[in-house]
Amino acid sequence: MPNLSQVKRQINTLSKMKSVVSSLKTMSAAAGAKFVKAALSADEFAANLELAMRAVFKAEPRIVAAAPDSVIKKVVLIGSDIGLVGKLNKGVVHHFEAMGSRVAGAEVIICGRALRARYHQQFKQFMEMPKSVGRLAAVAEEIMLALEVAKLAESGGSIVIVHNVRSGGRIHVMEKKIFPIDDVKLNSIRSVPWADKAIPDVGANASETMAKIMAQYAYSRLFRALCLSLEAEHISRAQAMSRAGDNIDARLHDKKIEYALRSQEETTLELIDSFSGFKIVSRQDVSIVY
Repeated sequence: MPNLSQVKRQINTLSKMKSVVSSLKTMSAAAGAKFVKAALSADEFAANLELAMRAVFKAEPRIVAAAPDSVIKKVVLIGSDIGLVGKLNKGVVHHFEAMGSRVAGAEVIICGRALRARYHQQFKQFMEMPKSVGRLAAVAEEIMLALEVAKLAESGGSIVIVHNVRSGGRIHVMEKKIFPIDDVKLNSIRSVPWADKAIPDVGANASETMAKIMAQYAYSRLFRALCLSLEAEHISRAQAMSRAGDNIDARLHDKKIEYALRSQEETTLELIDSFSGFKIVSRQDVSIVY
């Protein structure tokens, strides 16, 4: 059983651990907020691209935006590499394997070292996950080059990404088609009336212009998926730190109670010893008198 000084050292250690955990929680939450902001910028970019699509539809109402997408030709799996997020990678793996025949024969691009370790013998294309907001654009562009959207637009087929996303306080896996745009979305863009009476100038080749816009739209969705996945990583870590902090608080509470009881016990023993010594001295004094 630890003595009073040992209990005091345990309290000091737990207090230091609480400070570290609190700092990690704050850092993770702040990093997550940065990726949310980056995702919002991707949404703004996508809104501008939708405006450009409306301009093309206004100039060429009969234009076809992309080839049919009946078959999934390419899949991007976005994993998680920072600590305390193993369950996030398991979720992505489980979802991908549950897709079964839908992705049979599809080309798969793996993002992240953890997923690479899982699929290094099965797939050959791997990308590093960005560690900061500043690296997002470069990684997204690298993935887009590997996807070869222009070729896919001619041959047909779709691109799907699988990644983690935070919804409310929970994190779950999302499957999102980023190319081509589905008919419902495309029709909603086409149905918005053009504000100006003048017909916009979209260049000599409207189909080529639309193809470039569609590729950029796919890029914006991929960029956004990377942002949301990284936000989910940091929020998951912040949640883990929060749970660790709660556990430390509970242990600190118990140790402080233990310290108070031990301190009271030692004080009581000292008082008893002092009183006993006083009684012995008093008796000796009495015997001397007699």
